[in-house]
Amino acid sequence: MILEKDYTRGSVLTITLAVLTASMSIGDVSLCFAAFAAGKAGAFKMLETINRNLEIDVYNRGIIFYDICGDIEIKTCMF
Repeated sequence: MILEKDYTRGSVLTITLAVLTASMSIGDVSLCFAAFAAGKAGAFKMLETINRNLEIDVYNRGIIFYDICGDIEIKTCMF
């Protein structure tokens, strides 16, 4: 086959190395499919949370208490 198509040793070596490199790259990418599946599952849960119907009316002004006074103390808050 090499003699019929006038391939040189260099072109045969180049093709062989290209095929080997491509097969190793495909093997490396296949390891990431589990991460893509986990990301898809996480995105589904996140979008499900975003698109759910709210139980609270966000446009309701609610009750405003004008006579509340005091201090707010935050305990055990770490950043």
